[in-house]
Amino acid sequence: MEIGAVLRVIDFLRQETQNVTMLQAGMLLAVMDRPGITQPALGKFFRTTQATVSRNVHKLAKATVQDPETGTYVDAGLDFIVLKTDAEDPRAIACHLSPKGEHLRDRILRLR
Repeated sequence: MEIGAVLRVIDFLRQETQNVTMLQAGMLLAVMDRPGITQPALGKFFRTTQATVSRNVHKLAKATVQDPETGTYVDAGLDFIVLKTDAEDPRAIACHLSPKGEHLRDRILRLR
């Protein structure tokens, strides 16, 4: 793979995903490449803490949070991944692409 192709993917992700951080882009690409990867495996791959993985994964997932000012519940997160109980270890959470994440992956695969 040429370096220019990697840079095009990174640039595309940053444009299409509300300027995610490099770590979040890397985690999203890892989920695209390894569907069902667990949060501990992401932490090991990126050499970071479980807290950092959790925070970034939740930014990439869809969540409903309470707005502190209004008290209403609003959608948060980017909705590119969904979190499911891992089939092999029910204590672990596996990361999979959401339909929105699959669409983004398909667009990335068409980049030239």
